[in-house]
Amino acid sequence: MMPNWPKKNYLIIILLLIIVTGVVEWWMGRIPFCKCGIISWWSGDIWSNQNSQQFADPYTFTHILHGTIFYFLLWLAFGKKFSPWARLVLAVLIEGGWEVFENSDFNTTETSVCILSKKILIKKTS
Repeated sequence: MMPNWPKKNYLIIILLLIIVTGVVEWWMGRIPFCKCGIISWWSGDIWSNQNSQQFADPYTFTHILHGTIFYFLLWLAFGKKFSPWARLVLAVLIEGGWEVFENSDFNTTETSVCILSKKILIKKTS
């Protein structure tokens, strides 16, 4: 159970979670903006070299949707055990964790196939 802090504290935690997510992705090799040198608030073309390289793009809405779904699931799972602000912090934490995993080297088709084939091999040899 999270403490019932002032809203300002929750907002600071959310901002820190977003910054930490960005720093971890940068540390993993993602660049903050397009290598082409263009910095923009919006990139609407998902097929361009600026996709996921600007402040916002069409995928921004999926992140907001994921966060909303995580918030709702936390509300279903825990009800009033967590304040609305605490649920928001947890939803941002889960979405940030998912974003890091989604962009990690672990989340590749080859890794998935390798894991799947190891499971199949384990089942066949058992």
